[in-house]
Amino acid sequence: MKQLFLLLFLTLLVSAVMAEDGNKGQNGLAYLKIAVDARAVGMGEAYSAVAGDAAAVYWNPAGMLKAKKSNVLFNHNEWIQDIRGEFVALSLVREKSAWGFHLRSFNIGEIPVRIIASSEPLENTSANYFSAGLSYARRLHPRIDAGVTVKYLFEKIYVESATGFGVDVGLAYRVPVSGLNLGLTLQNFGKMNNLRSESTNLPVITRIGGHYQLPVFSSRFQGSLASDIVLITHESVKIHLGTEWFLWQQIALRGGILSGYDSRSVSLGLGFNRPSIRLDYGFVPFGEDLGSTHRFTLSFNL
Repeated sequence: MKQLFLLLFLTLLVSAVMAEDGNKGQNGLAYLKIAVDARAVGMGEAYSAVAGDAAAVYWNPAGMLKAKKSNVLFNHNEWIQDIRGEFVALSLVREKSAWGFHLRSFNIGEIPVRIIASSEPLENTSANYFSAGLSYARRLHPRIDAGVTVKYLFEKIYVESATGFGVDVGLAYRVPVSGLNLGLTLQNFGKMNNLRSESTNLPVITRIGGHYQLPVFSSRFQGSLASDIVLITHESVKIHLGTEWFLWQQIALRGGILSGYDSRSVSLGLGFNRPSIRLDYGFVPFGEDLGSTHRFTLSFNL
C-alpha cells in the first residue's frame, strides 16, 4: 500500500514538472509534447510545415521527402529543473519515398520521496522515459506527401514501469503559390499499459501549420515566416509563430512567439549552416522561477 501511494504521488509530481503549463492533469507522458530540434525551438515550434530533415520523424513524417539527401540528426535538451533529454534520428531519402528511425530518452533524476512533510526525504528516486520509432513517407501527388511514424513507448517511475505504442500521421502540401507550404500532423494515437494499476492517457496532438518563404531581394539576406495551431486533448488551443532569417546563406537568426502557455511566450535561436552540415541552438526562457531551456542540434547529410 505504501508503495502504491508513493507511485501515485510521484506520478503527479513528474507530470506537473514535465508539463510546465497548460496540462490539466488528464494526459500522461508529457515529454511527448516537448519539442526536439533547436531550429524548431528557435522558431517558436511553428514547424509542422517547415520540417525537412530527420527531425521530421517527430514534427511531420511527410516532411522527410523535402530533403535532397539522407541525413542524421542529434539533439540534446537541457530542460527545466535539471531534466535532460536526448534525441537521435536517421532519414533515408529516395526519389519518391523515405524511411526514418529515431530513439528518444527523457530523464528526471533526484526526485525526493516523501509521504509526510519532513525536512529529509525517505529516499531519492528518478523517472525515465524512452521511445523508439520507425517512419515512412511517400509522394502521393506532385504537390502532396504523406507519412506515418509508429513508435514504442516506455516509462518508469520509482520501481514501476509500463510500455505502449503510439502512431503519428502527417501530410505536406505544396500550395501552387511560390514559397508557400502547408502541413498537418496528428500525433500520439495509441495506448499505454497500466503503470501498476493506473492507466496513462497519451497527449493526442493536432498541428496545423504554414510556412512561407519570403521573396528573395538579396542573396545576403533571406527570410521566412511560419505558424502552427496546436490542439492537445484536454488543453487550451495554442498558437505558435516563428521566423528565420539567413545571412549569407550560412548564419541563421530565429525568433518565435508562443500563445496559450502559462510559463513561456518567446523563443530565440541561432544556427550555422554549411552545404552538408548544420549546428543549431534554441533558447526558451520560462517564468515562475522555472529557469530557461537550451536545445543543441547537430545534423549532417550522408
